[in-house]
Amino acid sequence: MEDDKLLDCINKLYKDNKAEHFDRVFMYVKNYCHFSAKAAGMAAQVCKEVHVLDVLTGQYVTPMDLHQTMLPLNNKTEGKYMQAYTPLKGSTVPQIFLHCKEWKYVGGCIDFEHYLTVLNSSQSVDNVRTMFQAVKF
Repeated sequence: MEDDKLLDCINKLYKDNKAEHFDRVFMYVKNYCHFSAKAAGMAAQVCKEVHVLDVLTGQYVTPMDLHQTMLPLNNKTEGKYMQAYTPLKGSTVPQIFLHCKEWKYVGGCIDFEHYLTVLNSSQSVDNVRTMFQAVKF
């Protein structure tokens, strides 16, 4: 996965928690971190395309098992994302980015969990509105 717009988003690191539907997830994790494992698992449950980069090994790992390395997608690409992570080294993990219409930075595990809660509650409100619009008096 190589996406210059994702690299731009990582470099800007502007947090955007406005809940929108997303089709891709990219996250930095550490394979021993339970917050990383929780966030990667949640992402895998709600999205088909999840890319998880372990900052300890510099390799992509599976979202459901952060110790299981995936086949290298492209060493050059992994290197670019690891280099982009360098300024974030003081940050906690996971660091989560979502692709809605464009890439945006969500934050860590708790931020992502809150994001999903807000997204699900807004979907519920939309479903209720749709049901009421279908009712004829």
